[in-house]
Parts: sequence; C-alpha cells; structure tokens
Amino acid sequence: METYMLTREPKKSTEKYKNVLIKEGDTVFVDEWKHEKQEIELRIQENAKLFKGEVAIEIGGPSEMFSKSGLFPIYGLLDGIDNYNFNKDTYWFGNIPGGSRIIFDDGSTKHYYQHIGEGTKLPVKSKTYKVALSSHTLEHIANPLKALFEWRRVLKPRGVLLLIMPHKGATPDHLRPDTEKEHFLEDYTNDTDEDDLTHLDEILELHDLSRDPWVASMDAFKIRSLNNFNNRCLHHHVFSDEMLRWMLNYTGFKVLSIEVVPPCHVIIVSRVKRRW
Repeated sequence: METYMLTREPKKSTEKYKNVLIKEGDTVFVDEWKHEKQEIELRIQENAKLFKGEVAIEIGGPSEMFSKSGLFPIYGLLDGIDNYNFNKDTYWFGNIPGGSRIIFDDGSTKHYYQHIGEGTKLPVKSKTYKVALSSHTLEHIANPLKALFEWRRVLKPRGVLLLIMPHKGATPDHLRPDTEKEHFLEDYTNDTDEDDLTHLDEILELHDLSRDPWVASMDAFKIRSLNNFNNRCLHHHVFSDEMLRWMLNYTGFKVLSIEVVPPCHVIIVSRVKRRW
C-alpha cells in the first residue's frame, strides 16, 4: 500500500494555494489558513456528537476544509474515512491509486483511504456509513440529484451528510443565473451523465476569469472545459441557498443547519429523514 501526505504549495502567480500530494518523508511546507477560531470551535461543539467515533465516506476528497486548518475540522473526530474519487488521477491531487492511504501533515485523521468510484454510482453497499462528507464537489457533478440520492443510499438510517458548496457571489460563477429546479429534475429524469456539456456555452460566456486562479487564459479554460469528462473541473450548475435546501429535502434529507461563510462557502449539515 502506498502512502501519501497531504500538503499545499504556493502558486506564486496568484498567491493562492493548491493541494498537492507528496510521498511520505518529503519536506512539507504549510501556510495555515486564517479563520475565525471562535466560530470554528462553536461549529464543532454544536455538531461533534454527530461525527465523533464514526467511519465516514467522503466524495471528492480529501478536503482541507475538514482538516485542522479548515472551516469544519472534523477529520480528527472520525475513526476513519473512505474517500471516493472518479479517477485515480485528478486535477487537484495528481495520481493516487485506489487502496492508497493518505496521511495529513497536521495529524488531522487516523485512517484515510483512497477508492475509485463515480459519485453517482458508488461501489458501496447500501446503509454502510453513518456519515458522508463532501466539500466543493457536487457542483462538479452533472446530475446532482442523482448524486444526493446515491449518497443517501449508502448512509444508515438517520445518517448525517456534511456538505460544503460554493456561494456564487465570490466565485467565477457570480455572473451566471441560478439553475432552475426544473433543470435539476430534467437531468435526473433523463439520467444525465458526466459527459454532459449542456451549460458549456453559458459557462464560456459568463465565467469571470479574474476570479479563477487556476487558468491562465480563456483559451486554456475552454480547452480544459471541453475535456471535462476527464478532468471534472466544470461547475455544471449554480446553486442558491434555497435551492440547496430544496434538493436535500427532495432526496430524503432534513436540513439541520445552513451557514454562509465568507468568502465563498455554504456549509450544510443534514440528516436522513426518519420516514422516506
């Protein structure tokens, strides 16, 4: 089994940071994110009982949001995490073979393992996990209702979903219209798959490149977008807070809390409904 360490490296051109994986034993340089410590501690205190001692499934991780320096640092409360990515080679983390163990330089988690599987077709038995995590992943999935139904399927009764989504006002999507309920339902009814590029023209027209540190030009962005099936970088849809609440309710979750956190995050804690 290969072991990888999660850290970040500076991207000098934008003074942003990008997650990278390095082999265990390499030198690690980490610049801690600055968040309101008191708010983070309160967030954990209010929700600790939902996560402590559980083994979770994460879709699209690992995420610094859930590490010690993140907005919702719950990795340390969990006994383990099984992470599922659509491919072993991703834009964000490079090549991490299935079955690999990921360790965190800040000691955030005890057991974190990489698996390969689509977020809408997880190779997992129903009612396996008590906790599901996903940070800034659902917007990259072409059929988000199908994904949420699938995540509910693998959760045990009264299981908890911790979802972090982008708040469009501070993202490159801020000029795009919110996606309508009818469109989400149409994607679900038609079983829309990850090769879908329905929104590409809108994205290319309204994507604000000045707020996107990961592409150098619009030409580069278009090339990357046309190859979305292989890189999954597109934000297919734009979500309002009200729409997220509706989607969770529609797919069998009860929203326990929803919080907008600057500059660009929406944190939602929800639970599988008692009756469905």
